[in-house]
Amino acid sequence: MEFQNALCHHTFGPPADVLRLESLAVPQPCAGEVRVRLSAAAINPSDFGMIGGSYGRLRALPAVAGREGVGVVDALGAGVSGVALGARVRFPEDGAWQASACLPASELLMVPDAVSTEQAACSFVNPPTAYCLLHKMVDLAPGSWLLQNAGNSAVGVAVVQMAKQMGLKTISQVGRAELIAPLQALGADLVVLEGSRGRH
Repeated sequence: MEFQNALCHHTFGPPADVLRLESLAVPQPCAGEVRVRLSAAAINPSDFGMIGGSYGRLRALPAVAGREGVGVVDALGAGVSGVALGARVRFPEDGAWQASACLPASELLMVPDAVSTEQAACSFVNPPTAYCLLHKMVDLAPGSWLLQNAGNSAVGVAVVQMAKQMGLKTISQVGRAELIAPLQALGADLVVLEGSRGRH
């Protein structure tokens, strides 16, 4: 039996206290499944909440940590067709901090060749959230203004970039002055410091 590394926790708590590097059996894909070998994984604030036990939807313990990553298909289960070995896909969300995992072939999300591994690894949680905020919460006509707090967060940055492409104007609130210029460089129209009344 082959084994692989995985970052696991058996209790909820601070990551430094509860995460352990463990050896787990390399999973074998069942019929209709593929196995995905991890290329890169991201670390999200929600990962800390899930490990700490404060996130809205927690995994059963023991659990492999992490929920966002990208990998390549390296094994096919019986009956799987139309999927090539080596295809780049989203790594299974239920435990991204492990060397490989299996999921149904029908649930694969393919990664375009033009997207770098690093970018793909952090593209499945925050950018879709920003997209939903801009496209599904309210209808915004080009030229409309939108206001957001935590403008330098991963979701906030994605909102700024997508809004720019949509012809929308953004006002983004940040907590520290040194965050203003980087956000403006990404296309933010106005960046305001929390608690201030000035324009930047």
